[in-house]
Amino acid sequence: MKKTTLSVMLAGLISGSVFAQSSVTVSGLLDVNAGVMQYAGQKSNTVSNSGGMSTSYLSFAGTEDLGNGLKAGFDLSAFIRNDTGQSGRFSGIPNVADDALFSRRAVVTLNGEFGEIRIGRNSTPYFMSMIIFNPLGDSSAFSPIFLHTYTGGQNPLLTPPLNTPDSGASNAVQYTTPDLSGLKGAFQYSFGEVAGNTGKNRMSANINYIQGPLGLSVAFEQTKSPLAFTTEDKQTSLMLGAFYDVGIAKLYAQFSQTKQEFTTVNSDRKFNTSQLGASIPLSATGKLLLSRGHTSITLPATGVSAYSPTAVATIPVGTATSGINPTRNTTSIVYDHFVSRRTDVYAVFMLDQYTGLENGKTAMLGIRHRF
Repeated sequence: MKKTTLSVMLAGLISGSVFAQSSVTVSGLLDVNAGVMQYAGQKSNTVSNSGGMSTSYLSFAGTEDLGNGLKAGFDLSAFIRNDTGQSGRFSGIPNVADDALFSRRAVVTLNGEFGEIRIGRNSTPYFMSMIIFNPLGDSSAFSPIFLHTYTGGQNPLLTPPLNTPDSGASNAVQYTTPDLSGLKGAFQYSFGEVAGNTGKNRMSANINYIQGPLGLSVAFEQTKSPLAFTTEDKQTSLMLGAFYDVGIAKLYAQFSQTKQEFTTVNSDRKFNTSQLGASIPLSATGKLLLSRGHTSITLPATGVSAYSPTAVATIPVGTATSGINPTRNTTSIVYDHFVSRRTDVYAVFMLDQYTGLENGKTAMLGIRHRF
């Protein structure tokens, strides 16, 4: 009995010590908007949507102090569509897998003076550089550079070269360096987990320098894990970014190039994308966000596009698939006003233009709350 009592007491003391050095937090963001949504080549639609300026999510995260400057942690984050109550960012899109429960992030971390190691599903360094160096951040609905790089208005032919691998990588190991006087880098390797073929993988990296008003970035990504409905063999992307705060405005610029290589003869594509933007404070609580994205696409001279009409049933009439080099221009104007530290309201106008398609005009009002 005495040994049992002593064991219980010691266990209590030890567990109390551990819990005293640990922390778990629940946080998240809800973003909902309403108005008229229209991307180039699509019909105008009156909608109430989730995730306008930021994708809504719920996060469970925690850390434990291991001593000697080491900390272990975890982060489980789930996307939410608070307009319908569903999980994930989307569902039912042809040839695109629905989001898993913790598709935003599901990692275990270890950090110290050496930097940080993350293992699990995580946003790619390439994606992080993209959202840091544009004024609309992670707005998948309204940010021109986001639309031109990843979502394309949820239409694979509207120039999203990185729609295939998504902005997050599963089965990934990532190392992030410590901050060295504003210089910080990250390298991520995602295992394709194809038995007998280790060549199916994904690599992403960035180097960012942020010191005072100046920010510079270079990011790289290469993927060899294509979607099943294409014959894409590999895609390689390089992105440069910069911002500078001149006081009356914070100015942004980005340039990226993505090359898609296919096993089908005469199917390769190249995308050159640029973004110019600004964040202009109008008051202590309000700011004007401006961004314009331009993409030029080099399509195969002849033949059928790798993204064929049979694979993607929602291709708008007039969409170029070969023979010409189309362009896309998207301009977004946003007024963002904070009514408190955690809540802001916003108004958006967006003009979306694509060669051969009818212009898309979007006007939305929204509210975003953090908790």
